[in-house]
Amino acid sequence: MPNFKHIMIDLETTGTNPVNTSIIQLAAVRFDPETNEIDSNMFDQSLSMLPNRFWDENPRDWWMNDPDQIKVLHKISRHQRDPLQVFKEFNAWVSRDLDENPVLWAKPTHFEFPFLE
Repeated sequence: MPNFKHIMIDLETTGTNPVNTSIIQLAAVRFDPETNEIDSNMFDQSLSMLPNRFWDENPRDWWMNDPDQIKVLHKISRHQRDPLQVFKEFNAWVSRDLDENPVLWAKPTHFEFPFLE
């Protein structure tokens, strides 16, 4: 039986500074690094921007200057939910079926983890 305590996290944000920009999408998948199996139950939610947060110019331009990225951003925008509710659901998703602490992965870790804190 696979051990799905390893979780890869991916964020889409409105900038690179977690103090004044916002997470707009949180996605995660469980996996077993020993068997290379991936759990089919993934987490993927869009979040509305937090109050007093903004778009940094460079990420905004990156999103808006590519037609494919504009489509992704529109999809994220259409499915925005309350950030507090999304994080409650994410916490429940992470702790589901675990008897031990999860191992969180991100690439790069110095980007995602400060936003999650």
